[in-house]
Amino acid sequence: MRIRTGFPAVIAVLLLLGFGASLRAGDDGYMNRKLRADANGTVYLSAKDIAGTIEKNSYKIGAWHPDVWRWTQGDKPEYALPRFDDTQWQLVKHLTPDSLRPDWAQVMWFRTHIVLDSSLRYTSVAMLPHQVGAAEYYLNGRLIASLGTPNQNVAKEQVIQSKGKPIILQFGEEAEYVLAVRYSFHQMPSGYAVVPAIKASSIIWIAFAPTDEALDIQRAKESYFSVRYLIGIGMMLALGLLHVALFAFYPKQRFHLIYSAFTLLVALRFLTVYVSWIVEPHPGVALFFNLVSNFYNSAIPLLCWLLFYALFYDKMPRRRLWLAIVSTVTVIIALFAVSGDAHKPVYNISMVIILVLSLDAARIAIRAMRKKEVGALLMLVGVLDFAFMWTFRWLEGLKILPFTISPNVMETTVYIGYMAVPLAMSLYIALVVSRTQRSLQEQLVHVRELSEHALEQERHAKELDIRRTLLEADNNRKTRELEEARTLQLSMLPSKLPIHPRYEIAAYMRTATEVGGDYYDFRYSPETGALAAAVGDATGHGMKAGYLVSTTKSYFQTLADSENGAELLSKISSGIKNMNLRGMYMCLALVRCIGNEVHIAIAGMPPVVIYRAKTRTLEHISIKALPLGSVSHFEYREVVTTLDVDDVLLIMTDGLPELFNADSEMLDYERLESCFLANAHRSPAEIVSALKTCAEAWMGSAALLDDMTLVALKMKALPVQSLSAQPVFPAQQVITNANGQTHSKVLADAEVY
Repeated sequence: MRIRTGFPAVIAVLLLLGFGASLRAGDDGYMNRKLRADANGTVYLSAKDIAGTIEKNSYKIGAWHPDVWRWTQGDKPEYALPRFDDTQWQLVKHLTPDSLRPDWAQVMWFRTHIVLDSSLRYTSVAMLPHQVGAAEYYLNGRLIASLGTPNQNVAKEQVIQSKGKPIILQFGEEAEYVLAVRYSFHQMPSGYAVVPAIKASSIIWIAFAPTDEALDIQRAKESYFSVRYLIGIGMMLALGLLHVALFAFYPKQRFHLIYSAFTLLVALRFLTVYVSWIVEPHPGVALFFNLVSNFYNSAIPLLCWLLFYALFYDKMPRRRLWLAIVSTVTVIIALFAVSGDAHKPVYNISMVIILVLSLDAARIAIRAMRKKEVGALLMLVGVLDFAFMWTFRWLEGLKILPFTISPNVMETTVYIGYMAVPLAMSLYIALVVSRTQRSLQEQLVHVRELSEHALEQERHAKELDIRRTLLEADNNRKTRELEEARTLQLSMLPSKLPIHPRYEIAAYMRTATEVGGDYYDFRYSPETGALAAAVGDATGHGMKAGYLVSTTKSYFQTLADSENGAELLSKISSGIKNMNLRGMYMCLALVRCIGNEVHIAIAGMPPVVIYRAKTRTLEHISIKALPLGSVSHFEYREVVTTLDVDDVLLIMTDGLPELFNADSEMLDYERLESCFLANAHRSPAEIVSALKTCAEAWMGSAALLDDMTLVALKMKALPVQSLSAQPVFPAQQVITNANGQTHSKVLADAEVY
């Protein structure tokens, strides 16, 4: 007796297999290390507890807080203070809606006491907060992080779903700390009305890990998922939109529409993974991406199956088409409708349908290969990889493989499986197009031989015209960008020089390109009489140098009144280092004048030269230090000296002494100091003018290779009112463009005495 098995019979057998397998499958079972807590909820933390908590081949790290908290409703600032007595607050284990049952319209506070052993004193630890809602975190009363904006007013509340980005806790000598959390989430009841399982899920859960390891894991995770999935999203969106356009141009080729839907759903899947690992969105957005996976996981294989029929069949079998569509839609609806233990059998049944569709697509490709259709082998390889991914994923979920699969390996397998069919399709289209092109070329050989010379000339002329047009457009764009960057760089300079009762000030700058790397700035505080001056030299030129200058100016203008020179250099260096501008550094000299005292701090700049009027000699203040942004931690120093009446302090960048003439000879410091000494009895404006004249005479017709900047400060005994009879000079910046043309710009309202 001959038994015939058709497509429906195969589906029925595999459905029973999937249902039976679901009864045997175990849970995931991943457990992290937890910290110890006593009966009062006090948590004990040591370096040993958090060491070695990285899960192999994954991005999970940390020892979990035991989730024992004291909590209350209300909103008082003293709840964050360590001295506040919270013993009357309710002690709860697990911060879930079911365990708390709060009034979600009010702000809540959670507190946990943490006792450190001696191994963590004077060290830092990374806190990895996971939360749904809006929360502010306080350590011993100090706000250390705001993840969203908790508020009693729902209109002012901003909620997010955080993913455990490290927050660094700096511990001191204290042995006990209080971690307080101010929290609100007005819309939580709406969430568990849609998904009841949310009631049993924690709203806040925290892990602790070594700082360096946590930061390394976060950087690796962001790099891994950003590069891989953003590229995948871009590719899938581009392919989807391209094939939508192709279908619009030629609707008879239905496979373009099916393929575009396939790639757009794959892009949605990649976006879901990216959001779930990297982005900290609104909880509603996160819930949407969590639920939508039930749809695309079943819809993508169905579209893949339809694509193969559209490619290699003239007409789809109606019976199979409706069976596949009805089965897939039914499973999608069931996945949305069920939860808990009932979800697992439905999921396994969906996996069976996915594998049946994938294997039938492979059968279609094998049939096309037997008919020697173009590209059938490529499509077979793609769909087999796709089917292998789903099989591997299913078997790993059922825990029936003889080996363990790490999360990273599984995610890579899934990623490759999703990319296999689009890559195979791209190669298929390229092969079909190349075959068609080859056929057309063979038919046009005779015409090409007759008109080859004329066509070559026309093509060459068009290429030249296109290149000329592109070059002009590119030059115009670069010119606009450089002009905008030059305007930005000029705006970094002070609009006018400060008028100080004890100091005359003059400044001069000339840049070698449209956007230079030199910088000078002043800050005068009339209340204290302190005058701060900064002269800097960023490595290189162009936009990156402009970024360094703008960063330095921000720090200088913000902190010049409150920090001494060495501390200010350290903070600027850390800020530049965190910008990750590889190979870009900032040399900077800071001078702060308070009365006749002068505080000098230098990072990689030439010595500050002081003219002593009484002895008519020059004094050099030189401090050896690395440029800002070179290393993470460097101890900068500050030198203090005094000035007498008519003493002159000169700050300059290395572009002036290292100025070359037409014979490639350097101006050097000796010639500059001779000119300075000869003119030091004059006003700062005249001194700067003399040094400028000396530099221009030395340079002659040679090109300016580096920026030049001068700042001169001269101490005077006269009151401000007596300065009216002295000559006034406009403060200018001289700019030399790429063509060698020089022009000056008078700074608005600037006067140099």
